[in-house]
Amino acid sequence: MRRRFLFNKDIEESLVITANEPSTVTFDVYALGTCEYNLNNTGWVKYTTTTYSLNTGETISFRGDLSTSSTAIDQGVGRFSIDGNVDLYGSPMYLLAGQFLKEGVFESLFAYCGIRNVSSTFLPATTLADSCYYSMFQGCTSLTTAPELPATTLEERCYYFMFRDCKSLTTAPELPATTLANHCYQHMFQNCTSLTVVPELPATTLSTGCYSNMFYGCTSLTTAPELPATTLSKYCYSNMFRGCSKLNYIKMLATDISASDCLFEWVYGVSSTGTFVKHPDMNSLPTGSSGIPSGWTVVNDGEESGGNLTFPVRLYEGSNNSNASEVISFFNDLKNSSERLQQTTFWDFSDILTLPEYYGVTDFANMVTDYKNVIHINDIYYTDRMYVYEGQPYIHYSRSPAEARSRCARLQLW
Repeated sequence: MRRRFLFNKDIEESLVITANEPSTVTFDVYALGTCEYNLNNTGWVKYTTTTYSLNTGETISFRGDLSTSSTAIDQGVGRFSIDGNVDLYGSPMYLLAGQFLKEGVFESLFAYCGIRNVSSTFLPATTLADSCYYSMFQGCTSLTTAPELPATTLEERCYYFMFRDCKSLTTAPELPATTLANHCYQHMFQNCTSLTVVPELPATTLSTGCYSNMFYGCTSLTTAPELPATTLSKYCYSNMFRGCSKLNYIKMLATDISASDCLFEWVYGVSSTGTFVKHPDMNSLPTGSSGIPSGWTVVNDGEESGGNLTFPVRLYEGSNNSNASEVISFFNDLKNSSERLQQTTFWDFSDILTLPEYYGVTDFANMVTDYKNVIHINDIYYTDRMYVYEGQPYIHYSRSPAEARSRCARLQLW
């Protein structure tokens, strides 16, 4: 299916590559049409396949009117070879000059290149095409900052292998789509061994293989994104967290797992202990690598804290005795402000005065909404949300509100 990206030809826009160290850049063009380059803003020149050397701080820009009607587009519009370390700006959409975003158009465009950062607006399309970003950054082992992915209309395999083997990537971009396509996120972050922050996965209606192998081999990941869908699809979670050796918290609310291989080996090789939150009506999940991980504690959704269960509360940076009384008062006020919290039994908060880690009971997942994101007490900024780190919930605090918010952004909401 063809999708149009709006392009203003009156504005000189391009794909810009900036060197962070001495680097070489080659662009092998596969598609028909014209392509131009601009080296260090010296003017636009017709491009022929050549390797260009950049010193630190130098740039080379590309733009084009590359046809997407050629059979060569089966290989993608072209492929860059970049040795060294560069940042990417602008957008590859300017290689198309307003042509259709078509199947496979950016397949492997930057695969195995020496890229460090990609600007947030690099991929602005909100409607995608089949396999359009297939393997786009695969093997970019220096990539630390990924572009935003605002698309809400997906097509088959649109993100397939997109960031596979990006071993320096720590934070995944948000994925706002609620309607999925077959295999859309399959293998997307496979072997991203530094990944610790993953996107929310809000879709409640799944498709064949949509999340298959998505986080396979993400060995730094400790907390899975919440999986709210109640009915699973064929292969949808197959191998999803396979090899995530530190993973110790999963919330998966499926009640219908009858689809073929929907949970095949999905938690093979995760942590030997952890917490698995399931739907209260789900009693047929098997134990093992294709179900609930062996050795994990099983909890019904809504019972993670409060009522019959308790969880530790820890100040992220350790105890701070100088403002302990204010912290105690703060949490007591929270308790009194919520009917749900009033049903929770709190332990003695005086422990905070002497212990760097103290234990209480928490239920901040349903905290009243009139609290701000960060609460200021005696020059300490506390977040009003409970987060999980390495399987334990934490209250985060800092000397600055920005840092407190940043700490929150890096961890998953409990």
